[in-house]
Amino acid sequence: MHSLKGEPGVADIRNIGLAAAVELDPLDGNAVGKPGLRGLKVFERGMEEGMLYRFTGDTIAMAPPFISTQAEIEAMIEKLRAAIRAVR
Repeated sequence: MHSLKGEPGVADIRNIGLAAAVELDPLDGNAVGKPGLRGLKVFERGMEEGMLYRFTGDTIAMAPPFISTQAEIEAMIEKLRAAIRAVR
């Protein structure tokens, strides 16, 4: 998950075990006064890609099954990366 550090819009990353949260910067411009809009849009984009993230405001949380393979976790992270990059 920490490979997302430095992605545009990522403010912070934290985890314990397989559970992780990515805090996103709020959207600028037209979204002024709408906290949580980036989180909602990333959540929606993830749904389009078959992922179900949990979000609270501008924080996306992920907790893959304990039986996930490294390849499956990497694929989940790459789908999250794509969703974050798609929301500007």
